[in-house]
Amino acid sequence: MNEQAPDFRQQQERQVILGRRVFTNRVTTWPKLFVNLRSSCGTELTAQYPLHVVCAWIGNSPTVARDHYMQVTEDHFRQAAENKRGGKGFAKRRRMRRTFFFPDGAE
Repeated sequence: MNEQAPDFRQQQERQVILGRRVFTNRVTTWPKLFVNLRSSCGTELTAQYPLHVVCAWIGNSPTVARDHYMQVTEDHFRQAAENKRGGKGFAKRRRMRRTFFFPDGAE
């Protein structure tokens, strides 16, 4: 077991303490609090670090992370809309392809 990761009993105690505080303060929570927090954390970390590193930190396999924890964020949609990944070359290739197939400009 990883020395830095808390053992199961410590994790359970933290969840119980947090649950008591939420109950006594009458705070409304969302379902699967820790699953959602883990998923959000994994998604944010994967944007900066390789998947296998994030999985080692969080404690799951890359297959489980891809199938259950990775999320699509607003930044992903924004990048796709701005076409940051394709860059200028993508737009240039698209114009060239359109000119090749439709030389008179009519589509």
